[in-house]
Amino acid sequence: RNRRLDEMISLVHGPMPALMETPPGDAAMGAGYIPGVARLGIPPLNETDASLGVTNPRKVRRGDGATALPSGLALASGWDPELAYRAGAMVGSEARDKGFNVLLGGGANLTREPRCGRNFEYLGEDPLLAGTLAGEAIRGAQSNHIVCTLKHFALNDQETCRHVVDARIEEGPLRESDLLAFQIAIERGDPGSVMCAYNRLNGEWCGENAWLLEHVLRGDWKWPGWVMSDWGAVHTTAKAALAGLDQESGEQLDKQVYFGSLLKDAVEQGEVPFERLTTMVRRI
Repeated sequence: RNRRLDEMISLVHGPMPALMETPPGDAAMGAGYIPGVARLGIPPLNETDASLGVTNPRKVRRGDGATALPSGLALASGWDPELAYRAGAMVGSEARDKGFNVLLGGGANLTREPRCGRNFEYLGEDPLLAGTLAGEAIRGAQSNHIVCTLKHFALNDQETCRHVVDARIEEGPLRESDLLAFQIAIERGDPGSVMCAYNRLNGEWCGENAWLLEHVLRGDWKWPGWVMSDWGAVHTTAKAALAGLDQESGEQLDKQVYFGSLLKDAVEQGEVPFERLTTMVRRI
């Protein structure tokens, strides 16, 4: 039981390998790494950014370059789902060739704020357009037998104060705008993972927002994949786990590792049911 619990905990949190003093030998040196479980034939998750090309943060992979695509807004201006599919397939192919099996792409946030620092990788103001193209890009990426995320769920429409802002919107307008883009992207692309946003939504952090993760994503949309955090976007252990967050990403950027020993203690003490942890691991 103890070994099983330790193995399960190892699958729900992981570091940025570039910030590790001694990165694991099987780390592809991208944005994130989750160790595998060799005993069970579970490979590590090697994760890379993102939708416009495979990045090389801090040039940790010496001499390694990749094809860079035009901005997402340029792609969106063509209104061409086939082109979005081909773009995703190209980036996914290069990611796989470099040893990655998770592409942190698939941005479906709407262009609400013209000064948003991530507009270059988003797909315009219209939820039908953004959701359709994001879904096709995800489908293209995953044609390479890798996982592509859908991000940043949800209302992450500005960079300024993104770690503190509380996006407030009524349910009706939300479902007809930003959530509609995500819903369409999920229906068309079937992403293996969804990444939470940094911000709050109607008072709750997106990574511990049970209405967003359990009621909408799991309940209404019947989506079966796993929910990962954005890098440095986890704030609690039990609350986040019970609300629907399955994995803590880039753990060095959080104030502490919430889904490591803290989660193990919470499971052993009954604060987080063991069955909830098994669900998290199964989804991954």
